[in-house]
Amino acid sequence: MAGILFLLIDSHAWPQSQQATPGIWQRNSLTGDWGGLRSEWADRGIHVEGSYIGDVFANLDGGLDEDTAYLDALDLKLLLDMAELADWSGGNVLIRGLYNNGGSVSAHVGDIQGVNNIEAPRGFKLYEAWVQQNLLSNRLTVLAGLYDINSEFDVIQSAGLFINSSHGIGAEFAASGLAGPSIYPFTALSVRLKTLLTPSLYFQAVVSDGVPGDPDDRNDNALIIRDEEGAFLAAEIGWYLLEGNGDSVGAKGFSTPARRQYIGREVPASYKTKLALGVWGYTSDFEKLRRANGQPPATSARDNGIYGLLDWNAYQEPHDEAQGLAAFLRLGYANNDASRFSFYGGAGLIYTGLVAGRDKDEIGLALAVARNSDYTKSVSTQALDDTETTIELTYRARLAPWLVFQPDVQYVINPGAVPTLQNALVIGVRLEINL
Repeated sequence: MAGILFLLIDSHAWPQSQQATPGIWQRNSLTGDWGGLRSEWADRGIHVEGSYIGDVFANLDGGLDEDTAYLDALDLKLLLDMAELADWSGGNVLIRGLYNNGGSVSAHVGDIQGVNNIEAPRGFKLYEAWVQQNLLSNRLTVLAGLYDINSEFDVIQSAGLFINSSHGIGAEFAASGLAGPSIYPFTALSVRLKTLLTPSLYFQAVVSDGVPGDPDDRNDNALIIRDEEGAFLAAEIGWYLLEGNGDSVGAKGFSTPARRQYIGREVPASYKTKLALGVWGYTSDFEKLRRANGQPPATSARDNGIYGLLDWNAYQEPHDEAQGLAAFLRLGYANNDASRFSFYGGAGLIYTGLVAGRDKDEIGLALAVARNSDYTKSVSTQALDDTETTIELTYRARLAPWLVFQPDVQYVINPGAVPTLQNALVIGVRLEINL
């Protein structure tokens, strides 16, 4: 999720001197400005963006078997700035499609957290389609439609470096309910409200369909709403220690590139520290749905949880504040009598510009621990240990404004929390292309 890290850089936001006739290694997107058409559309409020991620990952030792998998994700977006397009102040419309090839590295590792955050069933799907209205000088925003909750909830910016899925959204949150909340790769109809209580304090809440897609066919992203599925509810409150003279955590305080990158959603300003606390839950206990899907219900308790996170820019180099050390910590607890996981803990360190002459490169080390709930162990057909732990080391190298190369190593301790599986060593490389 968001969970996912995509490069979405709008060439229209750069100075005209850089847009003139840039070479392929200087342009901000691989396909360039389309002879000026892209910039012309952007001036009219029509923003077309795309990115491609291709991963080659191999399980070298342990897990289920030693094998290699290729995974990819094509992300296409159309954003309509209604203020420019139709004199509709504060309005944005997004349509977003997603293609995945269906490759799986977890099928070889046997892990339960997801060593690769773009892994998804094969096919093309309508991923997001929403309308957003900003009010009160961008201090209140309402969004409705197909929506990825992890684009704004349970988000740690520094953790976006890592490829393990648990660093995009906590494992106990991602695995909740019957089929997870409305996140990558299946989204649901949702309504989200966000408000700025003060320039550095925000509150947001969302309600969405309780089961995204079709629970009987996980290759299908069909919009199916059933009474017995109930609703998913979440709320988050967060506080920022802002950078420099930042006076708002809303989109109004952003430069054009930052607003475009996040497609008009309310996003935090550049901050030194972020603290957030969130709660989530389902209105259905899923007992009948689990029985219909052949899963022992074992409980009629409802799935709910709470999480907290800290994102901290611990050190900034004197000559360049964009370089330095960042750290994050994320803890989450869920209902031990109903949830897949009862606890998740994640932490990491990231350094930007560690290598001389590579000011934008990032290196990071992170830890992710997921604990099985009593409910999970009670309905499992095999003996399970308590936890699975993953250690990840990764390096993200920006080779061009539109091209990123990222080698990655993960060591999975107790894959799947299955005592008969040996620890797994996974290596891979990621290529990101801004189209």
